[in-house]
Amino acid sequence: MKPSDNVLKLLADIDLHLESKKIDNSVFPDDMPSDIKSHLLKELEGKEFVEIKTVHKTAQGKDVLFGLDDESDGTRKIFSFAGPWIDTLKNGKVLFIDELHDSLHPHMVKFLVNLFHNPKTNPNNA
Repeated sequence: MKPSDNVLKLLADIDLHLESKKIDNSVFPDDMPSDIKSHLLKELEGKEFVEIKTVHKTAQGKDVLFGLDDESDGTRKIFSFAGPWIDTLKNGKVLFIDELHDSLHPHMVKFLVNLFHNPKTNPNNA
């Protein structure tokens, strides 16, 4: 399993919607110079990217998807350290995060800390 697969699995476990999409002209900003877009499209031909949306439930229990730009600081914070978190667990390293609880829901902090207490998710005693 590739490290990126581990990141995607962690993110999927925390109620996110992940969708693979082909790279096309629409993934680039409108104001990007056309010669750069053309070069990137040629370099990335046939490649895919993962579009990530968060899942929230309405009062009626219906799923509503949000883009990351619409999300809280806490959700964006998770994306910033998902890779190092997984690398630490996989390789038995030490990870220092100042004020982990800032911007994160207490249940999310508990979920993340419990990854270190579970021998299945922490096989190398990180």
